[in-house]
Amino acid sequence: MGLFDFLFGASDEKLIEKYKKSKDVRNLAPFVKHEDPEIRKKAIEALVYLIDNKQIPETHEKAILDLLDPMIRIRDRKKVDAINDPQMLKNMAINEYLKNRDTDMAIYALKRADSIKPEDSGILNALAASFSRADKFEAAQEIWETILKKNPNDSTAKDNYSTALYITGEKIIKKAGKKDGSSGADMLLKALELTPNNVNCILELGEYYKKIKLYDTAIEYFSKCLNNAKLPAGFNSTNEMKGMMAHKIAETYHEAGNYRDAYDNYRHSLLYYNWPESDRIRINETLKELEKLGV
Repeated sequence: MGLFDFLFGASDEKLIEKYKKSKDVRNLAPFVKHEDPEIRKKAIEALVYLIDNKQIPETHEKAILDLLDPMIRIRDRKKVDAINDPQMLKNMAINEYLKNRDTDMAIYALKRADSIKPEDSGILNALAASFSRADKFEAAQEIWETILKKNPNDSTAKDNYSTALYITGEKIIKKAGKKDGSSGADMLLKALELTPNNVNCILELGEYYKKIKLYDTAIEYFSKCLNNAKLPAGFNSTNEMKGMMAHKIAETYHEAGNYRDAYDNYRHSLLYYNWPESDRIRINETLKELEKLGV
């Protein structure tokens, strides 16, 4: 023991190292709840080392596992670490962890699968999807970009990446409110490059351009949505979608001061869809107001 330690007591780091060497888990365990995160980390690492190297008496092992499990999921990690079949790990990640929205363990299992079978597109796609569901979009994006750089025609990567871009871009636009949401719009445009018929992106871009008063562009996207064979999320029928898109186009023309085209599209919206009575009355009142303007 040095003079400093003799006079003032050993530092927490030195005590952790001392208890680790002596396998003194009783004195080591309290450091796991230390106020300093670095000290907590070192204590956890020391205990994990002792467990992995089977240096903790069986009488203490369960208590230590119970202590560590809420922090680092040690039991699940040991379960994953015992599996050497990458396909089994992938299935576990998808069917067990992701099914229960346990993205942390899904990522852990898929990283292990990737370490055993590197560059497998199925494993990498699942890993990217897990990162995306864990709101770690940049990590997911890096993987999908790598996959598509090697194989630009990987349909699974395209579809998954496009969906993640749409979800993330929509969140950015909604969160931005009246502020600049252009980075979200850029993500939606990137999603359309990957999957040109992503009707959810098309609709969201129409809403975005209408909000920032780029009316011609908004109408272009609403019209694409109107003519798309797929239904955007939230619509129950083609007629409902067509009626709503015609109404959005009419509103956009109305805001832009093009009352003639607004009038025509309000009428089209009534022809496409059997609106609830209150909505039908409102649209007819709007048509009457436009007629008074000489349309």
